[in-house]
Amino acid sequence: GLDVGLAIPVMTTAHDLNSVILLLSARATPITRLFEVWDWDEEAGVATRRNAATSYCHAAMKAGESMSFAKGEGVVGRVVETGIPLASDELEQVAEKRYASLSSDQISCVVALPVFVGELLKSVVVLWN
Repeated sequence: GLDVGLAIPVMTTAHDLNSVILLLSARATPITRLFEVWDWDEEAGVATRRNAATSYCHAAMKAGESMSFAKGEGVVGRVVETGIPLASDELEQVAEKRYASLSSDQISCVVALPVFVGELLKSVVVLWN
């Protein structure tokens, strides 16, 4: 069965849906080892983790529970700061605070995608592998 599903809307305008990218992951055929959704709070100036799912990466999952990121800090903060996706296999440089737990779970790369509502960045979806 399926473990995780992620739907990413592709918008033509703030209110006009063009299409949806659907990513489905099962324990037997995972597309990523750890999914995370981080919400950006402009007023507080930090991103906090709203949701996460994994079947394998328990150290990285636990390490992320108590973390938050400011603009420019870590993978999430860099995406918040730039508003553009990030892909990297240099986790020591882009995920400094979490490198030990990521490494212990044998995670070696990351893709992070900004989620906008209109012009406002609301969340960052992170896929760790």
